[in-house]
Amino acid sequence: MSERPIHKVEVAGDTTGLREFANGQDSGIIMPSGTTAQRESNPVEGTMRYNTTDDGVEFYIGASWVQLTETGVENLIGDAAADGSTKGVASFTATEFVITSGNVALGSISPTKISGTTAEFNGALSDGDFATLAGTETVSNKTFDTGSQTLVTIDLSDVGGGTLAFTGTTAEFNAALSDGSFTTLAGSESLQNKTIDLGLNTLTGSTAEFNSALQSEDFAFLTASQTMSNKQIDDSSLGTSFDAAQNAIENAKLKGYSETSQTLSSTAGTLTVSVAAGNTGTITLTENISTLAFTNVPTGFATFTLQITQDASTPRLFDDGTTTTTYTVNGSGQTPQTAGGSGFAVSTTTSAVDIVTFIFLDAGAPKIQALQDFQ
Repeated sequence: MSERPIHKVEVAGDTTGLREFANGQDSGIIMPSGTTAQRESNPVEGTMRYNTTDDGVEFYIGASWVQLTETGVENLIGDAAADGSTKGVASFTATEFVITSGNVALGSISPTKISGTTAEFNGALSDGDFATLAGTETVSNKTFDTGSQTLVTIDLSDVGGGTLAFTGTTAEFNAALSDGSFTTLAGSESLQNKTIDLGLNTLTGSTAEFNSALQSEDFAFLTASQTMSNKQIDDSSLGTSFDAAQNAIENAKLKGYSETSQTLSSTAGTLTVSVAAGNTGTITLTENISTLAFTNVPTGFATFTLQITQDASTPRLFDDGTTTTTYTVNGSGQTPQTAGGSGFAVSTTTSAVDIVTFIFLDAGAPKIQALQDFQ
């Protein structure tokens, strides 16, 4: 390596060394320079040079070349924002700090949350209790735990038009209320706009107690203009003239009396008549009747009157069981009887009307009376 001057007046061609500029106004050092590829592989620590590839001053320390740039210095001493250390150069985004004309101001930083237990907050607060409100302090957007709190008086007008809702079990409310019971009404308290679910609640009391509580003074009896609908009659409360247990009305005077009439039809030659549905009925024949079945015939004396209208075009057969028709009463086969044993068969005139009455004694064989051929 050729010798280089330490101090020399600047002339054309000099590249390094301590320089005194020709005009005598200033002086400086021109450092050795070269590209990145021209670096020495194992120089002495502290060696400095100008890197013409990166356009920056660099020096060799710690077995590596370090450039005197922001990135180079951060790589050397560490980035506090990156590794969490308390020393080094911290990086911040443009939203965290704003620099204007040399002034540094805080930008928009995300809110910071303070965490800790209630006990820790209570210990740190001057009043000693984070959960207690007193004096003019207010509570908003909170949920009351009725198992731990007692609500004394709340003026709903202070809610400001909002809705005040309390959550908790009945037992918790009962424990919190001054009268000790959330479900009890007494004195001048009233029950309004409430629905009683009889599937979950039971009203208990004797008839006498209910009668005493009602304005009509009688829960079990109907009088004057009161009406009864959808009720069952307790025969133990009825007199001898109305025996509900025996389904009997004694000494009755009927007025405007009528009987329920059934509209009947046959199916596959069978006519089925339920006496429980009414003691009279009508049928227009559309086929021959081969079976007449009476059901629900009571014991005692019973009758069923049937108006039979013959087919308008083709006469149909229907008799007393001697030729074409089989009779059953409550499922038991029976042979009908007629006056003098003369028999009975419906009129064969088209559209003729017969009125036939079947008379039963203890659901036995029917006795037939017929008024025939009404035209």
